[in-house]
Amino acid sequence: MNQPEFEESKTFYEARATKKNSILSLYSTCSNKQNKSFMGNKIVLPPYPTGWYSVGLSRELKGGQIRTICFMGEDVVLFRTASGKACVMDAYCPHLGGHFRYGGTVVKDTIRCPFHGFCFDTSGECVSTPYGTKPPPTAIAKTSTVRDINGFLLVNHDAENRKPDWEIPEKDYTGWTQLLSASFDIKSHPQETSENSVDFGHFSVVHGYSDLDTIKPLRTEGP
Repeated sequence: MNQPEFEESKTFYEARATKKNSILSLYSTCSNKQNKSFMGNKIVLPPYPTGWYSVGLSRELKGGQIRTICFMGEDVVLFRTASGKACVMDAYCPHLGGHFRYGGTVVKDTIRCPFHGFCFDTSGECVSTPYGTKPPPTAIAKTSTVRDINGFLLVNHDAENRKPDWEIPEKDYTGWTQLLSASFDIKSHPQETSENSVDFGHFSVVHGYSDLDTIKPLRTEGP
């Protein structure tokens, strides 16, 4: 392994204990250079993998409701407009930092900041102010791509800030009972749990379980 690869990876691991933005920035740099770590050719996993994440059930978010959630290590607000569209937006107003959840309101198809009354649409653009003046061009709130589908509210995250390159297939649940759900916390990385489910080699060694058969060969679909 040459010296530049070692220095780049060392910087990445040191940055993991600092701000998430720094981590994501360094991950983007590493990914452009084949993600080689100082431990060999092992791919360095981003702190928050690219993909779709559930932030709740569709039926739980009512029109006009604003909720605060932690998404990818940051506070965001989840709200539904008067027309029924769900939106995930940075919790802090880009104008002067007012928190949308505490005193903010949904006004038609916008969310209104409790600090100065600026209104933002679901794209994050400031569309009106209470002063009757033109909204500041820099007052743009960060939003995430949301899909209200199959009974879930799904939000897309990409480690390199790209647009989604695949969509959630919509299913027809006609004739089925209402969706049941449960949630629990796992202190692990999503890739580790996925790999664990198909790693037959560790079952007997780690779990002492050997009574298993391969019914069908593994097949992968999607990106």
